[in-house]
Amino acid sequence: MVDTFFHWLLATFLFNPIQAQIEERLRTAGASIQIVEQVQSCSTRAAPALVRKAGEDWIWTATTIIGVASGTTDPLDVVAAELPSCRAPIEAIRRQPAA
Repeated sequence: MVDTFFHWLLATFLFNPIQAQIEERLRTAGASIQIVEQVQSCSTRAAPALVRKAGEDWIWTATTIIGVASGTTDPLDVVAAELPSCRAPIEAIRRQPAA
């Protein structure tokens, strides 16, 4: 029961907002299909590490949720922090002019 509630909290307040902001960023960036697929793959691959981190560090979880929700934390930075190999496609998205 607690596990289910914890997963619901993470999905509702961390993963769904991160995914929504990444999708919005990708839609407005005008990036190539290849870059979009790389960034989407990164966010999917980062999920298990983010779940693990959220379960181990409640302060990180709270500050990340608040930061993403308030717009002070870029969700792309959350993903890149967990998967350094994703920094290149994320930076490519940032360099794209808005569509």
